Amino acid sequence: IRDVAVTGVQTCALPIFIRQLGGAFGVNVIAVVLEDRAMFHSAALTATQTESNAVTFDMFERMRIILSQGGLTGVPDGAIDPLALQFLGQTVFAQAQMFAFRDSFLLIAAVATLALIPILFIKGGREVESHGRGARGRAHRDGGAAAGAPAE
Repeated sequence: IRDVAVTGVQTCALPIFIRQLGGAFGVNVIAVVLEDRAMFHSAALTATQTESNAVTFDMFERMRIILSQGGLTGVPDGAIDPLALQFLGQTVFAQAQMFAFRDSFLLIAAVATLALIPILFIKGGREVESHGRGARGRAHRDGGAAAGAPAE
């Protein structure tokens, strides 16, 4: 004979497992989307960083001035350009990451909005038991003894 409490725990474990599995799957999908969008935005932004781009050229020149006058004593002039290019690359990478996070959050918002649509078609919810779960809670709620519950 199976105990009612054990059966209740077993039936309760499946939805929890499915919820955990869905959450893990969702996090992994977002991680893949985030990485993919970061590579996409990085390639798109890198393609625009040319000498003919006035903003890029201005930023590069400012970085050269800052590095040459900013207390980097003993650094040869030939090392300033690679440092400025490294800073430019890090800036492009940071902007690509920001755009990737924006895209990921927009995807999450769209999926969450789509998940709300079925709620409109739900007719009614299940009754919430206020006096506990299982046979004893139903017996207390209904005012009678349930099967297996001691009569008082």
